[in-house]
Amino acid sequence: MIPHILSRRWSRLLACSCLLLITPARGMAQDAPAAANQPAPVSKEKTKKVYSNDDVASPAQPTAETPKPAGGRSTGTRTGSGDPRLAQTLKTRLEKLAGQLKDTDQQLIELKKFAAGETDGSASRNPHKGVNRLTVAEQIQNLERKKSQLKEQIEGIYDEARKKGIPPGALR
Repeated sequence: MIPHILSRRWSRLLACSCLLLITPARGMAQDAPAAANQPAPVSKEKTKKVYSNDDVASPAQPTAETPKPAGGRSTGTRTGSGDPRLAQTLKTRLEKLAGQLKDTDQQLIELKKFAAGETDGSASRNPHKGVNRLTVAEQIQNLERKKSQLKEQIEGIYDEARKKGIPPGALR
């Protein structure tokens, strides 16, 4: 039964392909006298420019198209903007780390004031904050360690952006 189904499929496929081949030929035969009176169509293909060493100026020789920086000196920075999606991703990570760094600084300030005996005058306790069993000095050390790690991560992001060719202004 299976060979019978396969032979049906092959015969249908063969019949369809024959119809497709015959149909355009029949249409072309009817248009042949009309096409003989018209000139042949000109093919408009895009030509590609092949550059040689003569076409490309060396980097040491500025061309008329290349704008010179103000003052006649080169800035030494790259002109490419790098990958815009990567720049946006790095910018988002930087904003997140900057927020964490700001929170850590605020916590450090509050703990240092508490250690010095200064309070803000509020006797209330935040019910959402748990009890911390570490001493104030240990908490300050932990926060300073976290702050230095955040700064290292921020510097790492700037280094990665510099290596990928993203200008520093794109991350601000």
